[in-house]
Parts: sequence; C-alpha cells; structure tokens
Amino acid sequence: MLASLRRVCRSCWQCCGLFWAACCTERVVSPILVFLVHAALVTDIVSHRPSLQQPSDKWAWGVWLIVVLSLCSYFGCVFTDPGWLEPGTGPSKQQGGCCGLAPVWCFCCCCCQLCGSGRSVNTRRERLQGTGAAVNNFPAAPMEATKGTVVGAATAADGPTELMPDVELQICGAEEQGLVSPETTSSGLGAIDARGIQKRRGGPSGEDDGGQGADNGNAHTQCGEELRWCKVCRLYQPLRTKHCRDCGRCVRTHDHHCPWVGSCVGENNRVIFLWFLLFQCTELGIFFAEGLQGISILEPSILLVIGLLTIAMFFIMVVCLLSFHSFLMISNLTTWEHSSRNRISYMRRVPIECVSPFAHSMLWNAAAYCIGPHWCPAILRNLVALRYDAEGGLLWELTEPQRPCCLVSCLADAC
Repeated sequence: MLASLRRVCRSCWQCCGLFWAACCTERVVSPILVFLVHAALVTDIVSHRPSLQQPSDKWAWGVWLIVVLSLCSYFGCVFTDPGWLEPGTGPSKQQGGCCGLAPVWCFCCCCCQLCGSGRSVNTRRERLQGTGAAVNNFPAAPMEATKGTVVGAATAADGPTELMPDVELQICGAEEQGLVSPETTSSGLGAIDARGIQKRRGGPSGEDDGGQGADNGNAHTQCGEELRWCKVCRLYQPLRTKHCRDCGRCVRTHDHHCPWVGSCVGENNRVIFLWFLLFQCTELGIFFAEGLQGISILEPSILLVIGLLTIAMFFIMVVCLLSFHSFLMISNLTTWEHSSRNRISYMRRVPIECVSPFAHSMLWNAAAYCIGPHWCPAILRNLVALRYDAEGGLLWELTEPQRPCCLVSCLADAC
C-alpha cells in the first residue's frame, strides 16, 4: 500500500512539473503578456474618453473595429503554423518530456499511465508516432514523398511513389540541367515528375560531413544550390529554410523569431504578421490622438500620461517594423537573408546592388508574399504561378540577378 502511494505521488509530481513546463513556454506566455498590455492601454484611454465607452457614431465603431482586427491578426499570426518542417527519420536530439514527446503530449501520457490504463508511456509514444518500433530504435525505412526530407513531388495520377533509400526527388529539373540522365530517371523509380532525382549526401548516414562531402561527388541540390543538412531535424533544408533554435524546428522561408508572437515568422504567417503591424500601427495612432484629447490641464492623470508615453514608444517601434517588412515584401527578401547576406551561400553570389536572387517585379513579389502560403485559395495562388512540393511548401527558384527599381534601391540603402 505504501509503495503504491509513493508511486502515485511520484506520478502526480511528474505530471505537475510537465504541466507547468508546458504552460510556461514562450509560445504561451508571450501572447498572454501582449494581450494584457494591450488591454491595459485600451482601458486606460477608453476610461478617459466617454465617447468610446458608449459608441454612438461611426468613428467610435470604427475605433473598436480596428481594435478587433488588430487582436484577430495577432492571434492569427500566433496560432498559424509558420512553415515548420516535420523532422525526418533517424536519430536526433530528444526534445520534450520524459517520453521524448512535446510537454503537453508527455503530460497526457503520464496522466493515462496514472489512471492505470495498463499501457506504458513508451507504448503510447509508439502509438502516437505510428512507428510501431521501440522508443530509441528508429527504423531506417525508405524515404517517402510525404516526409519532410523530400523536397519534390510525384505526379498525382500515379499515386504515392516509394523511393529507393539512396535517392530523393530533386526540385528544379535535374534532368533538364544534365545532372541526371534520362536512363536513370526511367529505371526502377516509377513515374516521377520532370524535376528528376538525385542521390543523397553523406548527411543522413549520421556522419558529420560539414555540408561539404557527398557520395560519389553527388550533392542534394535545388536549382543548382547544394542544400544544407540539418542534424537536429534530420532533413535537407529547402532553399530559404532555416533551423530555429528557439522553436527547435526548421522553418520554411524563415524570416525571424518574434518574441512578441512567441513563435517564428515564416512562410505561412508572415503576411498575417504584416497585417498585424498595419492594424497595430493604425490602432496606436488613433488611441494616441484620443488620449491627447482626454488630457485635462486642470486635473492631469498620471496613468493617462504613462499610457500615452507607452503608446508613443510602441508606435515608433511598429512604424519601423512596418516600413522594414514592406521593403522585404516588395523585394522578395526575408529578415534572415537581409541580415546574414554574407553567410548564406545563394546570397553571397548575388551582386550587392541586386537585392534578392528570387526577386521579379515589385507587383509579383508582393503577390508572392501575400498569396504564397498554402492556405490561400488555389485560384489566388495560381496568379503568380508558384510551385509547391508534396507538403504544400513553396519551391523557390533562383532568377537572373537584376537591378531593382529606384524605390527598392533607396529602401535597401536606408535599411
């Protein structure tokens, strides 16, 4: 009886620790703090403006509409997948709780074990992952077109196509560029898209080749660029993909990790982040003007003055961010590419006067930025003729370096 009580107490202690570990993450704490600060500033201004407390005209209703749009865009950016790639097969650094899962799943597993379901934590992890193998024994199965390490796609008419262990789909037409012969494409691989195939590098074998070595001189490439191997996620990173240490995942079209959002800003949520900056800038400007009208010279409010100073500081920050991300939108750049130009292989070879190797016209760049994510309707995504892989991620293609227009050049010099 005493042993059972100790076991229950130990399990309860572990569950409580995992629960607090799951709740005290940046992804949970940051949105809560931002919402509380936003609510405090709005309450401070509204308490000194009776016209906003009981809206009776279009201006008051418009102010509250901006507040709602700002909150919706913020939480839309928080809860949208920024473009995380699923980790590939093979041993990797164990992250999460005691069973190797995320803290929330680990907490659920421990609770189920505490209830006496008769299934171990490791068994539940196998069921959740769908591997059917031991916890620390990952299968060396052939790669499939649905895994994160595959950056091409088979044709939909042929159904799912299993690939050999030493080959993967290439992205930008290796057969057309002479990297793979037609005989190789047609032998034993089924009907594969015209983008061709290629052999895997030494990275997946677990050996550290420093991103330089390759089997038989063949490298995993996209548009002629050798792809980097992420040793944490166990996958090849498509162009414009970066591993985020804070999130512990590789992010497509990685822009930056935003502490205010608690997550990364990437391929799928950067347009929502831009809308949030626009609405937030408008809201801060409106409430600053409303707060100035609420100041009384005879009876000044200390809280209102502090709120106005805070709003002014945030307004300057948001205006700078909005201007910078507008420049990134029309030039087809990311914050990571702009700040680490000399450390990115495909950016080093681009002349300094040419802003981005992926840029087209300003209109095309803005359209790709806004309607590029996979969650946009297909009728809109077809307007810019973008290509996607089997997972719905963008396949960026390098273009001929060209000088940008005068506006982009001036903004690039200013940034």
